[in-house]
Amino acid sequence: MTSNQPSISAEAGPHSPLTVFAVLWATATFIHLMSFHFWARTWQGWVLVLCTSLVLLRPSSPQRFGFLIAASLLNLFRSLPFVPNHILFEGMINLTILTGFLWAAATSGPNIRQSVFYLGSPRRVAVNILALCVYLGLVIGVGQEDFCGFLTVLMMLLFSRPDPTSSKRQSLSSEDSSRLYRGFVGVLRWELAVMYFWAVIQKLNWDYANPAVSCAVQMQRELEERLWLPPTPEVIEPLFIWGSLFLELTIPLLLLVRTTRHIGFVVACIFHIWLSLHPFAGIYSYSALVLAMLVAFLSPIQLNAIQDRWRAQQAWIRERFPVPRDPQFFGGCVITVFYVLGITSSLLYANLGEDRSTFEKVNTLGLTAFLVWAFWLCRSYRAAWKPAPEDDRQSVRGFRWTPAWLGLALVLFNGLCPWIGLKTQNSFAMFSNLRTEFAPNHLFLQRAPLFGYQNDMVEVVEAEPDILAPPEHPTGIEQFANPGSILPFFEVRRLLSRIDGDVTMTIRRDGEIVTLWRKNGEVNDTAAFTAPPLLEQKLLWFRRHDNWSGPMPCTH
Repeated sequence: MTSNQPSISAEAGPHSPLTVFAVLWATATFIHLMSFHFWARTWQGWVLVLCTSLVLLRPSSPQRFGFLIAASLLNLFRSLPFVPNHILFEGMINLTILTGFLWAAATSGPNIRQSVFYLGSPRRVAVNILALCVYLGLVIGVGQEDFCGFLTVLMMLLFSRPDPTSSKRQSLSSEDSSRLYRGFVGVLRWELAVMYFWAVIQKLNWDYANPAVSCAVQMQRELEERLWLPPTPEVIEPLFIWGSLFLELTIPLLLLVRTTRHIGFVVACIFHIWLSLHPFAGIYSYSALVLAMLVAFLSPIQLNAIQDRWRAQQAWIRERFPVPRDPQFFGGCVITVFYVLGITSSLLYANLGEDRSTFEKVNTLGLTAFLVWAFWLCRSYRAAWKPAPEDDRQSVRGFRWTPAWLGLALVLFNGLCPWIGLKTQNSFAMFSNLRTEFAPNHLFLQRAPLFGYQNDMVEVVEAEPDILAPPEHPTGIEQFANPGSILPFFEVRRLLSRIDGDVTMTIRRDGEIVTLWRKNGEVNDTAAFTAPPLLEQKLLWFRRHDNWSGPMPCTH
C-alpha cells in the first residue's frame, strides 16, 4: 500500500496524466464529504477519508488511486439509494474508472501489473492488514468523530511509511501512466455528455416552462436573495428557464468538439461556479464533480502543462516561505484544511441542533473551500490552453472496447428509469419539475409501463406515529429532501418495515381507504410490513407528492 515514488509536489519527475486526475478526483471527493457530512458517523466514510488522504500524500501511486475508487464505491453502497443525483453519477464514474483501470493494468506489461497489483513484501502486507482490521474495529466500536479523526491520522502515518523491501515495484513512466489513464478517460467524456443530455430531457416539461413554478425561476430567486441582489423583473423570468436549458445543452456539445472545447471550458466554469452559490446544500458539490471531470477533455500535452504549473506554484512557495521540502507537504496541507473545515462542520452540526437549518448553515464552510479550489482549478485549466492542443483521438482510445463502457450503459439506463416505471429520484431529474407517475407533464415523452411501481400510488391520510414527518435530528438527506404524502406503495412498505413498535397508517389506495396496523407484533397485512428485497431497496427511490392535480412544484 506504500511506495517510494515521488508525488506531484516534487519539482522534477515524469509527467503523469493519472497523477493530475488523481489529485483533482481526491480533492473533489473531500468537497463531497464536506457537503454531506453524515459520512462521519460511519466506518465506510472514515475509510474513504483515509484512502483520499493517502492519494493526496502520494498521488503518483496507481495503487492508492485504485483504493480511493474502491472506498468511494463502498461508501456509496452504504448510502444507497438515498444519495443526490450527482453522487450516484459519481459512483457510476468510479465504476467506470475502476473497471477501465484494472482492465488496462491486466492487459499491459509486467511493469504496470507490478505497480498496480504488487502490495509489497508478505510481512508488510500482513502488518497493513492487521492495522486495517484494528482500525476498523476501533472506528466501528467507538464511533466518536473526534477519536475517528485522530485514528485516521495515525493510519495515514502508518501507511505512508516507505517499504524498503519493495524492490519488485518500479516507478511508472509517463507512457505507462498514460496507458492506465486511457483505460477510462474516453468513456468519462461521453458519460458527462449523457448526464447533461438527460438533465435537459427531464426538464422539457410544461411545469419547468411555467415561470410560476419553474425550478429555474425559483432557484434564481433564491440565489438573488442569498447574494442580496435586487430581484429581476418578472418579464425576463423566461430567460432563466430557456437560458438554463440552452447552457446545459451546449456545454457538452462544446466540450465534445475539439475546435470549440476551449469555449466549453469557459462556459462550464462560469456556469457551475455561479450555480454553486445557490443556498441549497450540495449544489457546490455537484459543481465540484463537473469541474473535476473537465480534465478528461484535455490532451496529454495540456495535462503536462497543468502539472508544470502546479510544480511552478510549489517552487514559488518554497522560495518565499520556509516550508518543508518533503514531497508530501502540500498534500498534507489539503488534508489539514479538510480536517479543519469538514470535520468541524460535522461537529457543529452535531452540537448546534442537528436540524436542516443548522445543516445548511454549516455547509457555508464547505462552500468557501469549494470556491477557493474552483478558482485555483480554473486557473490551472487556463494554463492548459497555452500549448496548442494536439489531436487527442488516440490519447483517449476513441471507441475501442473496454469494460469501462459498461459504466456508460449505466448512465444511459439511470436517466431512462422514470420512463419505464422505475425510480423517480436520482434519475438525473434534479430540479426539473418532472412528473411521470400520475398527471404526467412532459412535452412529448410518455412513460412505458414496463414496471408497475409508479402505477401503485397511495396517499397517506393519517399515521400514528407520523412516519412521513422528518425527524427532529435528520441523519440523512432522505429525511428532509423529499416531503409529501402521495407516494408509491413501495415506499410505504419501506417505511413500515423500518419502524419498530406499534404503528397505524390509513392510506387511500385505488380510491379506497385502507388501514394498516401493527400491534404487539401482529400485523393485519403481511405484504405491507414486509421489507422489499435488498436489491430493490438499494436501487429504487421515489419522489413524494403533495397533490394529485395541478402544477408540479420544484423539488430535488
